[in-house]
Amino acid sequence: MMPELILLLIILLPVIGVALGMAIPALIQCRRSTFPAPSHKIVWMLMILLVPFFGPILWWVLGMRR
Repeated sequence: MMPELILLLIILLPVIGVALGMAIPALIQCRRSTFPAPSHKIVWMLMILLVPFFGPILWWVLGMRR
């Protein structure tokens, strides 16, 4: 049982690290950006947090272009 757990951790920790490494800068940039309505900022921040990998990428591709 223990080797499987260690293997799982070896695989998952880098994935979690990459997800956090993408989400944290995207959240900081989103927080500093201005929006026409406060609800737009909330929606973007929720998308960055709740949709790992794709949320930050969508922010950088679509959200920052406004």
